[in-house]
Amino acid sequence: MSIRLRTLLIVVASTLLFLGGMSALSGMLVLDSYRDLETESLSENSARAENLLSREAEALLRVNRDWASWDDTYAYMDDMNGLYEAVNLQEETLETLHLAAMVFLSPDGTVISSGPVLTDGAAAFVDRIRHQGTSLAGKAGGDG
Repeated sequence: MSIRLRTLLIVVASTLLFLGGMSALSGMLVLDSYRDLETESLSENSARAENLLSREAEALLRVNRDWASWDDTYAYMDDMNGLYEAVNLQEETLETLHLAAMVFLSPDGTVISSGPVLTDGAAAFVDRIRHQGTSLAGKAGGDG
């Protein structure tokens, strides 16, 4: 074998050995770092998504748990059960529904219940509701 061919084989073998070593080294160091970074990023994004879904489920549960069905409301209008007010007219419910108060009126316009305590000017508010309630009660038909 000639010196040129031997030198060429040594250079090619050295180059291949160098490239193979660099490839293995980069695979171990760089790719592992990228995998760790990607795993961390996925973990953080999953935690954010889980928290978001948890908060959404909590909000839905709060609205559904605190809000009475219509049957309970009709029964309350008949028997004035104090348990209904304690369970369904909580401040958290009204805040969730963006309501200041819930006012129940009898057909003649008298206030049966107004939920949580109304703010200043409550008398004027209740008078206005009472007036509108009597006009609405006059329009209701049957057992309305």
